[in-house]
Amino acid sequence: MSAGKGRGAVAAAINAAEPVEPGKAKNAPGPTGAPEYLTNGFEMRPGGLFKKADEGSEGKGLWLSAPFTIEAETRDSNASGWGLLISWKDRDGIHHEEVFSRSLFSGECTERGGSGNSDRAIGGFPA
Repeated sequence: MSAGKGRGAVAAAINAAEPVEPGKAKNAPGPTGAPEYLTNGFEMRPGGLFKKADEGSEGKGLWLSAPFTIEAETRDSNASGWGLLISWKDRDGIHHEEVFSRSLFSGECTERGGSGNSDRAIGGFPA
């Protein structure tokens, strides 16, 4: 398969994939469809992504971002360079999608990666 970009390349890879018996895949998805290691401590609500409140706390949790969807995991043609294809709507309701390197989500995520282009920010305002 030739290397491609975007949703078409992801669709082609999905169509070429071998079936796996449900529940037998490495990092099988949890109830949200995302691997469990991506959802521990976080919750996607209609108003966006929230860090869950501590157990026994009366708080609603910490709002982190406007709603977004992780469409797929990605990798380059050398089976490395893993990333996430993420889609979202900006404050003007315009749909965006972009592949973000997994390295941006490692560590404490205290630094912002990329070009700093504010048009690319996944954001909005809490509901």
